[in-house]
Amino acid sequence: MAEINKNTRPRILLCVVGLLLSTIAGVMTARWVTLPLLRLNEAAKDIAARKFDRAFAVSRLDRVGELAQSSTRWHLN
Repeated sequence: MAEINKNTRPRILLCVVGLLLSTIAGVMTARWVTLPLLRLNEAAKDIAARKFDRAFAVSRLDRVGELAQSSTRWHLN
């Protein structure tokens, strides 16, 4: 039992560190996904309110980036 008790504290510490790191990675990933969508949403609201003087930039290579590029082209025309 002494050997098991000796290893318990480092294992708990490793689990806590792993939990913290995975939580931080999850939050950063969520921000990476949602921040461009929030910017695009604000720009869409501006366009709906006929406020065409605000520029926005979303530099991504996925569908969100394509949508932002098409909105930017429409916004500038």
